[in-house]
Amino acid sequence: MNHIEKLLQTLAPKGVEFRKLGEVCEILDNRRIPIAKNKRNPGIYPYYGANGIQDYIDSYIFDGDFVLVGEDGSVINKDNTPVVNWASGKIWVNNHAHVLQTKNELKLKFLYFYLQTIDVSYCVAGTPPKINQENLKK
Repeated sequence: MNHIEKLLQTLAPKGVEFRKLGEVCEILDNRRIPIAKNKRNPGIYPYYGANGIQDYIDSYIFDGDFVLVGEDGSVINKDNTPVVNWASGKIWVNNHAHVLQTKNELKLKFLYFYLQTIDVSYCVAGTPPKINQENLKK
């Protein structure tokens, strides 16, 4: 029994409803735009990639709170959990990180912490490693 299962047994003895990520989240990948390093203008806004902030640039494409999950490259930790980042405020995200926002029934911070506990090795494929959007939704 993993840590989450123990917590659920203690805190929700009658059980909880498990749903697919794609049912409780909006995946905003269609809004991501990569910018080549030599095309980025220095600025104050974080520019995120698969494993966190890559640079600071002069514009943003997202404004709010988001959970970012690495899509390709450095996407899985040694314990088989996904590379997950919390991003808040005005940010830019390239095409190497999935951008998640929750729908009303799920707290974004819960999702952020939960994703850091799950084994995603079953859905990581390729060289370099990749977590595609379809697998993420499951």
